[in-house]
Amino acid sequence: MALSRECEYALRGLAALAAEAGARPLMLAEIAAREELPQSFLSKIFHKLLRHGLLVSHRGVQRGYTLARDPQTIPLRAILEAIEGPDLLDRCMFSHQHCGKGIPCLIHVAWNDVRPQVQAAFEKITLQDLVNARGAAPQ
Repeated sequence: MALSRECEYALRGLAALAAEAGARPLMLAEIAAREELPQSFLSKIFHKLLRHGLLVSHRGVQRGYTLARDPQTIPLRAILEAIEGPDLLDRCMFSHQHCGKGIPCLIHVAWNDVRPQVQAAFEKITLQDLVNARGAAPQ
């Protein structure tokens, strides 16, 4: 299971929205500038997040994006799967391919042993946890 740059940018964009605490919608350009992300790529990422119900797009005077729900209720797993797909944790650690009993990779058995713990951790860790940890991290 390798996470893409797209996942990193999704998390950073969502963290910027969560840090606003729903005070107001943020424009994509503002989020991209704050996080030093390419706006066109972030736009594509946000479209995925919209389709998966993690964001709300606002039009009119107060246009921009807000989180679809409280960041304490958005698990990390939902974000990662919105970007990478629902089979994220079923993939081989070495590539985006599925390995299995017929053609196992060298760490296939070990990954099968730890996968349930990783799944549980990704369900337990919320967007708010990531924002809190980011704020507590030394600069």
